[in-house]
Amino acid sequence: MMIRGLLKSCLEGVVKRFSATGMIDVEDREYLQHYGLTSRPQPGAEMVYQVQGNLVIALASDDRRYRLRVEQGEVALYDDLGQKVHLSRGGILIQSGQITTDGYAVFTGHAEVGTGKSGTFVDKLGKVVTVRDGIIVGLD
Repeated sequence: MMIRGLLKSCLEGVVKRFSATGMIDVEDREYLQHYGLTSRPQPGAEMVYQVQGNLVIALASDDRRYRLRVEQGEVALYDDLGQKVHLSRGGILIQSGQITTDGYAVFTGHAEVGTGKSGTFVDKLGKVVTVRDGIIVGLD
């Protein structure tokens, strides 16, 4: 039987587990996800799960409280904090309070820093670029 319900909890571990309430409530069941993608929905997210005897499989989850609107053919990754990576018709949009890398981030072509943004960047030749209010003001 396929059930539409609400997530009560989702616990991380070697085996990710979920509990949900719906026409049939389930407790402490394995939450399978697609390889290479993972998420941990907030309580209250909607779920679809399959119940067959003692076997319960979570098929999908969604949370319309945070869902983005995208155009046909577009794809986005997003979270409940408003961070996103949006593969839009106009290009790739990354919206985050901070982007951190374990090494160097390499940009080729034209790069802009949004209006009102400031910072110091190092280009691939090791030159320091200083940006204030979205304008390059120093190149060492």
